[in-house]
Amino acid sequence: MGKIHIENGIISSSADYGLYRGTSQIVNIQDGEFRVLGDLIAENYIVSSSVTALTFQQSSGSTIFGNSNDDTHSFTGSLSISGSITSRGPTGYYAIEIQGDNTGGPQIHFGNNDSTPNEFMVIGAFGSINNILTQARDFRIYDSGGFTGFYFDVSENTVGIGTTGPAQPLHVITPNNGGIEIDASAGSPTLF
Repeated sequence: MGKIHIENGIISSSADYGLYRGTSQIVNIQDGEFRVLGDLIAENYIVSSSVTALTFQQSSGSTIFGNSNDDTHSFTGSLSISGSITSRGPTGYYAIEIQGDNTGGPQIHFGNNDSTPNEFMVIGAFGSINNILTQARDFRIYDSGGFTGFYFDVSENTVGIGTTGPAQPLHVITPNNGGIEIDASAGSPTLF
């Protein structure tokens, strides 16, 4: 059996020991570990070692990651992650996944939170080319005023420029009676 010695604010022991409240153990000190058997509550929590240094200060409210959907955490500097990153909204919302560890190449997946993250679209460099995979969904590029610059209708296999309803394999609508210009590398442009 070990002995506990208290002197000048220092508690020392010749063996492992525990702290109790009544008959319930609340702290176990063993093999260089200090293990709290319950909640550890502190106003300031500082971790320091020769490998890493971390300071955590809580002024008010909760700063626990992921305890609510409206958490906001700010970082200054860089964040480096090995593997994938997934951001999911609450049930019934959406998800985004960034895959840096995909053997085919880096990819960003967009999807529904209730199924696979790549259900809607995948953007990435895979299959030896850069890709935008629309997963059987139409694809539109437009400006903030709503003008459609490019529209790909997946179900009809048609492309529209200036329209969201291409009626031909390539359907171009130009505003203000504009035309289409095709330039040859060594000749005059052809106007349509």
